Amino acid sequence: MMMSESKIPEHSEFSVSYKGFVTCDSKSRMPDEITIEGLHQIFNTKKLMKQAQSDNPLAGRGFKKPVTFSLDRAEIRLTQAGGENGADSDLYNTSMAKIVLAKDIDNNVYIVVRRNKQEGKFSCHCLTTTSKPKEHECDRMAKYIMHWVRTAAGDARHRVRASTSEGDILGGSRLVPRPRNSVVHASEPSTGRVSDPGIQRAPAGGLVGLGTAHPAAAPANGGASTAPSSHRQSIIRSMVWYHGAIDRGAAEQRLEGLPPGTFLVRYSEKKEEYCLTIVTVNGVPQHFVTVTGVNGKISLHGHKNQYDSMIELVDHYSRYDITSDGDKCTEPLSGGR
Repeated sequence: MMMSESKIPEHSEFSVSYKGFVTCDSKSRMPDEITIEGLHQIFNTKKLMKQAQSDNPLAGRGFKKPVTFSLDRAEIRLTQAGGENGADSDLYNTSMAKIVLAKDIDNNVYIVVRRNKQEGKFSCHCLTTTSKPKEHECDRMAKYIMHWVRTAAGDARHRVRASTSEGDILGGSRLVPRPRNSVVHASEPSTGRVSDPGIQRAPAGGLVGLGTAHPAAAPANGGASTAPSSHRQSIIRSMVWYHGAIDRGAAEQRLEGLPPGTFLVRYSEKKEEYCLTIVTVNGVPQHFVTVTGVNGKISLHGHKNQYDSMIELVDHYSRYDITSDGDKCTEPLSGGR
């Protein structure tokens, strides 16, 4: 049943287990629900989280004890019950204006937040309620957050209109806000123990660099893509190294002149499979087409190892040789290039 926004309280508190954060930086597009689905896979796959932590040691580091998650019109806040002096300890807080999106998946709530004033810097925090029924409480939490996010965005638009009108009334120049990729920009909030250091470059395998794929994985010629559109494939499209349904020649052109280890993943409409293209140690791009087994697992043609997803396959070959010459997928080429 859809909850009426008029019934959402001015202040809410939830007892939660905080699971930590991962970064999801992107200058080419805003994190969206597909981005969160990819991050959900990282939070719930030990191998992927280990890779994320190798690039950012603070990734996925939560709190052992339950904490209090509170929200209102102005901010969200994580606090821990006080000790002998009775004072609560602030662990993390940020303004509603900095929140991009909140979504609940499998009894987890994911909150994407702008980290600082630089465009393209985002982190995703994961928490789950300790109350039951979890499914209901997580859904309620996400809806409350998004209600106040929309309210904050509306307040910001109102302030811009008011400032514009004031400029006209005073006979001054009409205020025209500078266009930005994000909806609302706010000052940096005070933070507690949780810090979100940025990752300046996409890590090997691109596991943390979600949300920077070429929009809708569109082919270079502007035609309609016939790449798979299932739930699993939609997550693939959010990965930094995915370039969509481009042909062999376009892949080689994008990799031309780049150092060995640079790679991308594309969808081959001809073979109806994915293809991993990597610049080898001799400077020439080599193409590895995937094979999907009857069990649904994928592998590279001529390779025995099978994986549950393309993400796990890329993760493996970012750490282990893909050829006898020692080639590895070390430098993901952003699809937004």
